[in-house]
Amino acid sequence: MTRYDTQAQYQAGRERRWIGIGAGIAMLALAAYLIVDWVYIDLYGSYPETTFELTLAILVIFLSLVPFSAAFIRRPHPVSLEVKRSGLLLNFQDGKSVELGWSSPPIDYAQDLREVKGRHARPPGLEVVLWVTLPGPYPESTPFRPQELFLSAAAFDEVAGRMKGAGYSLDLQPWRKRRPGKLVQFVRKGEKPTPPPPVALRRW
Repeated sequence: MTRYDTQAQYQAGRERRWIGIGAGIAMLALAAYLIVDWVYIDLYGSYPETTFELTLAILVIFLSLVPFSAAFIRRPHPVSLEVKRSGLLLNFQDGKSVELGWSSPPIDYAQDLREVKGRHARPPGLEVVLWVTLPGPYPESTPFRPQELFLSAAAFDEVAGRMKGAGYSLDLQPWRKRRPGKLVQFVRKGEKPTPPPPVALRRW
């Protein structure tokens, strides 16, 4: 069993969450100011009343749902993962652990960026993006989107070795046009690789 630290991705996710909360609060504060100003003009203004500020305030309130939803709906990233003989174990900050057996399979696909240079290059230790299927809240259900994990090349090589041992073969192909790196899929004998998924990779 090998344990790999994924705290960096967890901390980055927390920072993005707080940025979303801050942006949402700022937008609500702006909406409140616009409403107060509209009420003041309605009561004490010496020029004709308009509904522009009230309409703008309502629009800002609805727009604030975007950063709030991104902050509160965002799933927490694991703080570490363990590559075991039985499967891939994800450990979360709240003490929850999820183990995914190699035969499930736990991995949907991966993006290997270790050979990418320039502005698309990844920070050391985060060269491979892995998407894994987590169990949903109900038996045999899964979330709408797979869990995105940033791994080191060494961690990915060990995961790939375990997948090969479970009967899968690696299929490497270029990602879609203008996307860096290689698409990695684990395919069972007799199956064919699927087309590259339309996933928008974050810059980090």
